[in-house]
Amino acid sequence: MKKTGIEVVKELHAMFQRKERLCEGSLTLVLGNEEAIRINKRGTSPEYNLNRMFTEHHLSGPFLDFYESRRAHELASVLQSADISIDIHSTSVPGRPFLPCAFTPRHEKVYRWFDADLILTDPDFILGGKRATTDEYVDSCGGTGICFETGFAEIRAGCRQYWKAS
Repeated sequence: MKKTGIEVVKELHAMFQRKERLCEGSLTLVLGNEEAIRINKRGTSPEYNLNRMFTEHHLSGPFLDFYESRRAHELASVLQSADISIDIHSTSVPGRPFLPCAFTPRHEKVYRWFDADLILTDPDFILGGKRATTDEYVDSCGGTGICFETGFAEIRAGCRQYWKAS
C-alpha cells in the first residue's frame, strides 16, 4: 500500500525514536499543515493553501489572521536552513507519481531517490506567477527543494486508501 507524506513522517519519527540513527548530519521531520491533518481536510479553508504561502511578499511581512499564514512563517525558519527539503503530497485525481520541481544537477541527484519518471518544471513561475511553494522557497535560500506528488489519494469514511496509477 502507498503511504502519504503524513504516514511517512510519522513512521520515520517512530523509527528514530526507537533505534535508528543517522550516519551523519541531521534530519528534521515536520508535518506541514497540522490543523488540516487534524480536521482531515486539504486546508483549514478552501481559499487557503499552505503550499502557496511561501512568497517573498508574504514572508517579509507579519503573518495574517489565518492558520496557514502563521504556519508558513513558522516553517520558513526551518526551511531556510535546510540543505534538502522533501515536501510529500498526494494528488486529488488519478495520476502517476511525479516531481514538480526545479531541474538542476543538484535536484537531479535527489530525484534518483524517488519512484517517479515524470519531472515537471516551471522555471519562470508561469503557473503561479511567483515563487510560492516550499520547494521553491528552499531553493531560494540555497538548499535543494523537492516536491513529490505520490499519486492519487482517496478518502472514504475516514479511511484513506492510496493507489499508484499504472
